[in-house]
Amino acid sequence: MALGLKQWAANICIRVLLFPIVAAVKITSRMAGSSGNGSLREEIEDGVSKLSQLIRASLRPLPTRTGDGSYIDKPPPELTLIDDLKQVGIQNLNTLVDVVRNAATGEPVNDKEYIMERVIQLSSSLPSKSPNADRLSNALLSLLWNDLKHPPLS
Repeated sequence: MALGLKQWAANICIRVLLFPIVAAVKITSRMAGSSGNGSLREEIEDGVSKLSQLIRASLRPLPTRTGDGSYIDKPPPELTLIDDLKQVGIQNLNTLVDVVRNAATGEPVNDKEYIMERVIQLSSSLPSKSPNADRLSNALLSLLWNDLKHPPLS
């Protein structure tokens, strides 16, 4: 809660400090119209942006887990099943329904429905960093390996 309060106070301070500058930018842009003073406005906006970044960086907590004072980069969030479903189209949803139905009934897979090919397409449409894509690919390869006959070892 204290960190949220600190960030809230920082945002209020930034707005209070930057309000006169933003107002001046708006007034000068209205007075100048389109007479080529866009560079002044850009310089002021750039200064405001740098000031905002400076204030935010000064309010950021100091790193304590590194020996050299650098910040530890946050790892990207892991993709979830919902993220994967966002990437899947209608055809792939039908494939998922068919696979679940076949798994629930235990009936043999009808090769004329091209379920295996559709599962391969589904696997390739998922994001590359998705753990679900890895699981699906591994299950597909295991199924192919176990179902196909192999030549005898010599």
